[in-house]
Amino acid sequence: MMSLTASPVGELACMLLLAAAICTDLLRRIIPNTLICTGAIGGLIYHLMAAVTTVEGFLFSISGLLVGGLLLIWPYSRSWVGGGDVKLLAMLGTWVGPATILRVFVCTTLVGGLMAAVQIIRSRRTPGRVGSSRRDLPYALAMGGGYALTLLGVAFF
Repeated sequence: MMSLTASPVGELACMLLLAAAICTDLLRRIIPNTLICTGAIGGLIYHLMAAVTTVEGFLFSISGLLVGGLLLIWPYSRSWVGGGDVKLLAMLGTWVGPATILRVFVCTTLVGGLMAAVQIIRSRRTPGRVGSSRRDLPYALAMGGGYALTLLGVAFF
């Protein structure tokens, strides 16, 4: 069980959903719930149809959703990420499953750290800028980068 593999359809769906989330996060600093719900339902339906049994597809998607959501609960409780970021990673989990969403999370954390480092360096060079908040860092962009790194096989486990 839980041996569903990535497919070009699933990868394309994830890329399109992440692209839409990145655009809205950059432009409006929000990830719409309609995008999250549509993506999560799409991932669930896809795996219900793609799996050998519907139970296998259901468990794969739901476990990915739970793992994805739980990974960002602690950072959310510290106000390091927004609620939309938590839901976006959970939605992505419905498409990629629990093992891959863990890899995406690790790569996303690395990309987000790099983005934060660049932001800190830039803010020190800009006169008059005292500091920044997490709202200055669209985490959907980091998640898109993390997903891309995962697709390229840059996973550390």
